[in-house]
Amino acid sequence: MTPWQRKSEFSSTFARPIGVNESFIKLIGDAGHAIGREHWAIHSTASIVAKGSLPGLLLTRLRYAWRHLRFQHPSLAAYVGSDQGTLVYDIPSSEEDLEAWFQETFKVEQNAPSASELLPMLRPSRFATLCYVVKSGELLAYTSHWRNDGLGVVILLDSLLRLLVAPDLSDPTNLPWGDEVLRLSPCVEDAIGISENPTADQQALAKACVDTFALMSDSTGIPYEALAPSPLGTLEELITLEVGLTGSIIDAARDKGVDVKAAVHASVAAANWDRATEVDKTKHYASTIRVSLRPYLAKKSPPATYASGLYTTGWMDKVEPSNGWLSIANHYHSVYEQGISNDYIQAHGRYAGGLLDMVRNLPPDLPAPTNVDISVIDGAEDLLATSYGSGDLAVDVKGMTVGVDMLSPQVFCFMWLFRERLNISVVYNQAYHAQPEMREFLESVRRSLLDGLEVYNES
Repeated sequence: MTPWQRKSEFSSTFARPIGVNESFIKLIGDAGHAIGREHWAIHSTASIVAKGSLPGLLLTRLRYAWRHLRFQHPSLAAYVGSDQGTLVYDIPSSEEDLEAWFQETFKVEQNAPSASELLPMLRPSRFATLCYVVKSGELLAYTSHWRNDGLGVVILLDSLLRLLVAPDLSDPTNLPWGDEVLRLSPCVEDAIGISENPTADQQALAKACVDTFALMSDSTGIPYEALAPSPLGTLEELITLEVGLTGSIIDAARDKGVDVKAAVHASVAAANWDRATEVDKTKHYASTIRVSLRPYLAKKSPPATYASGLYTTGWMDKVEPSNGWLSIANHYHSVYEQGISNDYIQAHGRYAGGLLDMVRNLPPDLPAPTNVDISVIDGAEDLLATSYGSGDLAVDVKGMTVGVDMLSPQVFCFMWLFRERLNISVVYNQAYHAQPEMREFLESVRRSLLDGLEVYNES
C-alpha cells in the first residue's frame, strides 16, 4: 500500500490509505457512531503513586509528557480523513496548533472516584486521549481500536511514565516538530511486508480463516436481558488474585503442561457453559485465538517504534463441553504454542479483506453473539514496570487494566499478569448485563481455574 506521504510540496499534512486490517476494525467500531459511541474502542489505565517531589509537579509534568509522547508516537494524533479511507496527520505549525490538540486530548478529572466511573461516559474522539483521575491516581487512555491494540496501549503507558520521570523533560514547544513524521505508524500490511498477491494455497488459507467465523452461529454463550432500548455505557468488573495464589496457579499449570493463559481460556469456556441456559449447555464454545503480529514487526524495528498501531490478528476456534477441562486447556496450549506460519502472514491481507466483506454483508437480522470471548494481554508484566525513576522523580505503578467498549450483548474477558498477580476482567454494556451477574461469571472462571488445576489452598 502507499506509505505516509506529504500532501503537497510545502504542506504540513501527511496522509496514507487506511490498511485492510485497520478498515475491518474501523468498520466494526463505526457501527456505534450513530449513537455517539464506538464499538471496541480501547481503554487502558495505570494506577500510579508519585514519590519524592513529583506529587507537586505531577500535573505540569504530565502535560509536558503527553505532548512529548505525541512527538515520539505521532500516530496518537492521526485521524480519519473526510473520505473515510485515509489517515491524516498534521504537523503542528505553531504553539497554538499544539495547544489546540492538547486541549482536545488531555483532561484532569477532579471529581470521579476512579477511572471505572468514567468508562460509561467515554465518547469517540478524532485523536487518542488521556485523562488523569486525581482521586484514584489513575491514568486513563482511550483510543479507537483501528489506531491501537492491547499490547500497544501498554507500551504507550510505559513510554508515558518514562517521560514523566525523565530529568531532562523539556518544554515540548521546543521539540523539532516535523521530524516526528518519520515515526508515523504504517499499516500492518506494509510494516510486515504482507503480500498483495498471495499464492493459491495462501488464498485458500485466508478463506479457511474467514470460514471459522461460522462457528459463532452455534456457540454457547450467556443469556442477557435488554435493560434499555439501545446500548448504554461500558462497565468493567475485575478480580485480582493474591501473589501467593497466583504463584500456585502458575506452578500447577506448569505441572499439568499448560500455560496459564491456556488454563484461563479453558476456564472462560467452562464459565460460559456454567452460566448458559439449559439448551445452550451442550453446544460448542467458540472464541478467538488472538496472536500479536508485533514480534514480526520487531524483526525490522524496535518493539516500541510503532506502539500506536494495530498489529494483531486472530481466528475463531471451538471446543466441546464433553472434552473436559484439562483436554480443553491442552488444546488451547497447543494452539497458542503453534502460533502462526509465514503462509498465514502472507495470506493476512486477503484474510482481512474477507473479514471486511463478511461484516459489510452481514444480514441485518443476525442475532448478536452471546459467547464471552477472551483476549490475553500477553507479557504485560514485561512491558510495564512496577516503578519508574528514582529519588525526587519517581513513580510506582500499583495496577493496570486494558479493555474495550462493548455496544452489543456480548461480553469480553481480559487476562493479564502484573505485579505477580493474575488479573481477570470482563467488559460489558450495562444495557444488557448487571454487575452482580458479571461478578458471578468471574467467580465461575476462578472456580473452574482452581478446580481444573487442583489448587485447593487459596492462602
